[in-house]
Amino acid sequence: MAKEIAILAVSVITLFVAGFAAFGVYDLDKVPSQSAAAQIKDYTAEFESIQSALESVNQKLETLETDTIAELKIIKSELAEVKLTVTKPPPIDTSSPFGISLDKTVYSRGDSIVVFAHNILPQKAMTIQLLSSFNELITTVTARSDSTGKLNYVFQIPSFVPAGDYKIKAVTADGSNDMMFFTISDQTVTPTNPTSIITGLTVKVDKSVYAPGDMITVTGFGEASSAISAELVSPTQKIATAHSTISSDSTYTLIFILDNDAKPGNWKLKIVQDDEEESLTFSVKTN
Repeated sequence: MAKEIAILAVSVITLFVAGFAAFGVYDLDKVPSQSAAAQIKDYTAEFESIQSALESVNQKLETLETDTIAELKIIKSELAEVKLTVTKPPPIDTSSPFGISLDKTVYSRGDSIVVFAHNILPQKAMTIQLLSSFNELITTVTARSDSTGKLNYVFQIPSFVPAGDYKIKAVTADGSNDMMFFTISDQTVTPTNPTSIITGLTVKVDKSVYAPGDMITVTGFGEASSAISAELVSPTQKIATAHSTISSDSTYTLIFILDNDAKPGNWKLKIVQDDEEESLTFSVKTN
């Protein structure tokens, strides 16, 4: 009996030890060892750093896009202003229609007529006709407006034209026309410079000193019926041009009118006929 009790006690103890061992093994399976835990690295901090960097890059890209759009708008605006400046034509007065005027209403036989034209496109041809009171064509010339859209042309009344009433008719390239009436008296104007002693191209102006707003009368001699061009250069290098044809008596006359705000100083006038060139200087002074 005692032996059986001892065997039972040993069996119980053995069962208890076995159960405890099994429970211990179960717990060891649930908790990783230190070596296994050391092999598993925590990347949470690295992921958070990468996410923060990406957010910063996105913010910078958005700022760059906004700045780029603003810069492109500025560049586009500046290019539009440059294009407008480059392609803008010289200002032409279009508030009134094309018209002409004369320097006088009564002329002597052989006198010179100064024709002023306005509201013409720059560098455009215009035909000027001298007509009798019966619309008979006496003579015709072709002139060209300057770079500012002005035309001031002077031509001499033929000596064979008798006293009476006459007309000046001007016709532009686009068909616009205007007419002025004047009278030729019995008095005769004799040329002061005979053309027989003149050779080559010459140029002179009526004064040596002008004031802003003055009219400059340019005269000279050259090859009859040949084209002539004039270039007037201000002290600030602003250029005005005029074109005409030398008359059959080898004389020419051109008119320039100084602006009311013409710069004081030395001005240069250059006349060109084919390969010949003559120039002179004069002064503009303010009171």
